[in-house]
Amino acid sequence: MGPLFSCATCLRPVGYYKNDAQARLDLLLDRGADVNSAMPESASDSAGYTLLLYRTKMGLDDNLAYADALTLIERGADPNRAAADGMTFAKMLTQHRAHFARTLRTPPEFAALWDWAEKQGTVH
Repeated sequence: MGPLFSCATCLRPVGYYKNDAQARLDLLLDRGADVNSAMPESASDSAGYTLLLYRTKMGLDDNLAYADALTLIERGADPNRAAADGMTFAKMLTQHRAHFARTLRTPPEFAALWDWAEKQGTVH
């Protein structure tokens, strides 16, 4: 497990300021952490997920995870890499969009990520 995943769950720990979490992510990326590293196959229900997929998945519980996902893309994460279970960034975004359509509440962090994906042709 790379340094990004050893810290993936600590990106937004309780009691830390939001800006500290973003600074930790930026620090890891600035120091050469592999932006496309994936969870080990035996790690969890997110086995084989890249950090981009993992943070996007976490967005349903933590809207700021969508902002992390956009940062990862801006820093070179590959949105076309599929997880071992076949999950893709586009499929996950589409599922999350359907979820927000049912709740009638779309977080601005998700909207920004969806807009990026739409402009890039990742989703339609």
